[in-house]
Parts: sequence; structure tokens; C-alpha cells
Amino acid sequence: MGILYKIKGKGTEALSCKKKGDTLTVLGPLGKGFTSVKSIGHTYPRIFVVAGGMGIAPLMFLLDSLKPYKKKVEVFYGACTKSELVLRSELAKMGFPIAYATDDCSFGLSGRITHLLEQRKRDCEDEKVFVYSCGPEAMYRSIKNVYGLPAKGVTVEALFERMMGCGFGVCNSCSIITTGGMKKVCTDGPAFDLSEIVFE
Repeated sequence: MGILYKIKGKGTEALSCKKKGDTLTVLGPLGKGFTSVKSIGHTYPRIFVVAGGMGIAPLMFLLDSLKPYKKKVEVFYGACTKSELVLRSELAKMGFPIAYATDDCSFGLSGRITHLLEQRKRDCEDEKVFVYSCGPEAMYRSIKNVYGLPAKGVTVEALFERMMGCGFGVCNSCSIITTGGMKKVCTDGPAFDLSEIVFE
């Protein structure tokens, strides 16, 4: 068990100074997560897991629960450069087919991971697909375009990240726009059906 992080501000910089034996106060889990693997494992012939950069972290737990459906699962993992494709050796040990892509051509396909996803979509056009995803919102926009969401036979769930002031749905700082109105990532998410998200 560990914490995967990338230094982006004061909070993650403070986290990077922690040493073995130090303690952290953690609030969670909050809100609702992905749809249960058991509820979709027998329904969908294809299950795609799409990660962008640090988005691979929560998907490792998901992939562990997907092992009973290994023959249906494919992993798509992209980042800006090879060094940002973390946990590759751990992924390899899980035994899933994995497709990689980097923006700078340093590993795997040259370009966005959604380009690979689009190619795969053409290969299984008439099959039902369930997509679990975690990564930057630019990736989510592309996935939504690839599948033309909402689309028959395709469900895409995405984990969203927002700054959270309270974590209990009181402060509204993590609000997100959906087709059903404003929702809160801390209580209504962080997992959302991507077809319901309205990008500004």
C-alpha cells in the first residue's frame, strides 16, 4: 500500500517531505465510485480501462477486481512522456493486454491514448463496451468525441478531480456541470457517467 503523487503545489510538496514512520490524517473514501465490476462483468463483452498519466493510480485497484474477467479487459495508458508512465512493471504483472502512447514518441504509440482507443473502437464497432477511465479532462473530452456520447451500447465512467473545501457537499467548491444540473464531485462523484458531463 502506498500513495502515488506528483508535486504540483504546496500540498503535494509538503507530502513529498514525509518520511517512513510519519503519520497522515486522511478523510475518505468520499462520494460514489465506479459501477461495481460484478454488475457489468457478465453484461459487457468488452471492458476498456483508460488511464492518463497519474490517473493510473485508482485504476490499479479496479484492475485487481477485474481479474476474473481478464479475457474481456484491455488497458490503454497514455502520458506526455515515458517517465510519466508509472507503475508499468506492476501493470505487466497483472497480465492484461496493455497499449501505451506518449505525446513525445518516447514510448508506445506516438500521440494521444485516445487515438489508440479510436482504432480499437473500429475493431469492435458492434459490441457493447464499458469504459472505466481516469485522467485529465482533455482526455475525457476526447473519449466523449470518440464514442459520440451518449451512444447505444457504450457506457463510459470517468473519475473527476476538483478542489474540495469540505468533502461533505456543503461548500459547493467542487461543483461540476451535468445534463441534470450542477452536481458535487465529493458527494455525487467522483465517478460520473461521461455522457452526462457538460464541458464548457
